[in-house]
Amino acid sequence: MVFIDTVALAGMEDRSIRGSLSRRTLVGSVAVGLAAGTAGCLRPLLEEGGQTAGNETTEDGANGAGTETEAWPAFGADRGGSGAADVTPPGDDVSDVWTADLNGGRGNPVVADGTVYCAARSTVRAFEADSGEETWSSEVGLTGGLSPALTVAGGVAFATPGDGFLYAFDAGDGERFWSESLTGGSGSSFASPRLLDDVLVAADDDRVSGHDASSGEQRWSKELPNTVLGTVVDDGTAYLGILAAGAEPSVYAFDAESGERRWTYDGVRNGSNEPTVVDGTVYGGGAGDTGTEGYVYAVDAESGAERWGTELESPIVTSPAVTDGSLYVTDEDGGFYELGTERGDVRWRESVWDESDRDGNPPKISAPAVADGRIHLGTLDGRALAADASDGSVTWSFSAATEIRASPAVADGRAYIVAAETLYALGTA
Repeated sequence: MVFIDTVALAGMEDRSIRGSLSRRTLVGSVAVGLAAGTAGCLRPLLEEGGQTAGNETTEDGANGAGTETEAWPAFGADRGGSGAADVTPPGDDVSDVWTADLNGGRGNPVVADGTVYCAARSTVRAFEADSGEETWSSEVGLTGGLSPALTVAGGVAFATPGDGFLYAFDAGDGERFWSESLTGGSGSSFASPRLLDDVLVAADDDRVSGHDASSGEQRWSKELPNTVLGTVVDDGTAYLGILAAGAEPSVYAFDAESGERRWTYDGVRNGSNEPTVVDGTVYGGGAGDTGTEGYVYAVDAESGAERWGTELESPIVTSPAVTDGSLYVTDEDGGFYELGTERGDVRWRESVWDESDRDGNPPKISAPAVADGRIHLGTLDGRALAADASDGSVTWSFSAATEIRASPAVADGRAYIVAAETLYALGTA
């Protein structure tokens, strides 16, 4: 979708956010001042487009003919972070169809409208999904570590790359609609922005806030006891996983519109991760009381009451994927599991750690991405792989020869992964 003619801020993109703190703060202030000009532009686009994982139809050329593509438009595929979508994964004979250099950065990829998006270091980038050709890039503030995934909805790409700002871009050509300061110009974001109706929920460091999606204007802001590791949204509520220690809450639920706190959950005693919300239940994991065993939980999305909790062999290091009555999660010792969502019963555990060639160092595993009965994963020892969701048996493996920390995005017969500073499109020849 191209809508450059409706952009009120054409030609006003600021490419110098990497300057001093005062300059960064000024950029955020300017964004607020321009909110009225952008609101009329984005609102109808967001209302028309929405955010959908799975199959989507986009306009093809001037004749307006519909072209069906597949989408994985957010971390965990959708606004609730389910980690699963009705999309086509690669077959068994997988190779790298194309690669793209991210110029020193790393980020979680997403796919929408035939385009792959990734924030990495100081740049947000878009690549044509078929060819890997870069279609646009936009500079942001300098970021470190693994940048969170964008959220793409209604032809708008929202980003919290980790520089202390929240951004909205034209998903088609990269024109910047607005930017809004989250933490006064210094950031360490682990959480992707999440869109719920006209509210955009964003987090950076120990603060979460709700914004008007059309203008970026802040509606509410809350400070948390520790770092926010991820947010998901559903049914008027934002759910946060934070870095927990001891008996303090590890999951918070806020009214997405007002920021009013609804409940907290403290079942994970040590550590936490981004939760997942599916069909009225919030799922997540972390470490148990001693910090050496894993813990996976399910709580009622409305009340926060625990429905079940299951101890596992090792701490859980990523958010789970939930689909068709099954929960898939990975642990820090190279294992991955299937649990039943009704009772939390462990159905199987498999490992990607081969002790014969790992020198005693188990490969950490990314968050799972589930499509068409296959679990897609990346490991720190540089492998992307797919496993059968029914028993965990590996169906294919690809060596990128360098660490993979980001979760894969899957669509149209491709799995997109980021290994160190390179974006790979993996597909079947």
